[in-house]
Amino acid sequence: MEEKVTDTIVEMHELEKQIAELRVSQCACIKDRSNESQLRFQELTQMIWLRLEQLQSLALKSFGRRN
Repeated sequence: MEEKVTDTIVEMHELEKQIAELRVSQCACIKDRSNESQLRFQELTQMIWLRLEQLQSLALKSFGRRN
């Protein structure tokens, strides 16, 4: 059980790291105001939302309420 919790925390940390990296890429897109960068910003935003949903799902599944 303890190993499963550790694996989940590692997986959650990896998702958080990916989100941080995507946000850094978003900042670069903001500085470059070309149409291509605006499209890339939108793609990055979608990728961030996907990872946030994965993170939330993992947290709820692993640490959510247990009745």
